[in-house]
Amino acid sequence: MSDYNVLVVGGWQSGLAAAHHALRRGLKPAILEA
Repeated sequence: MSDYNVLVVGGWQSGLAAAHHALRRGLKPAILEA
């Protein structure tokens, strides 16, 4: 099981942008889409 630093709820445009910014800051995001 992987460890994540950030949980992003929703994978549309704003969710993907949030995950992208987290990656640029060295964090490891998980995207949760319903």
